[in-house]
Amino acid sequence: MTEITSPITCRDTTWLVSSARDGQLTPQQARQLAAHLAGCAACQVASRQFAQLFAQLDVLLARDARPDSATDARPAHIPDDDDHRDHYPRR
Repeated sequence: MTEITSPITCRDTTWLVSSARDGQLTPQQARQLAAHLAGCAACQVASRQFAQLFAQLDVLLARDARPDSATDARPAHIPDDDDHRDHYPRR
């Protein structure tokens, strides 16, 4: 016997697409999402846009997580005010 899946709204679909990213959908939610996406062109576009956004976020977050020699370069010495006193004329 097959389970009857109630239709969901476009707003529900937005939440489910986001939750699916985290792998938190129940089997019923996954079926509802798939059924809605099969018949809603607007949500198909939104789902693809979410996928692109999530992929871009993954890349950006991975960049922030790994050390980058260009951004991790720190000056060996951070000058204080006394270091600059001879470089500026006195009044």
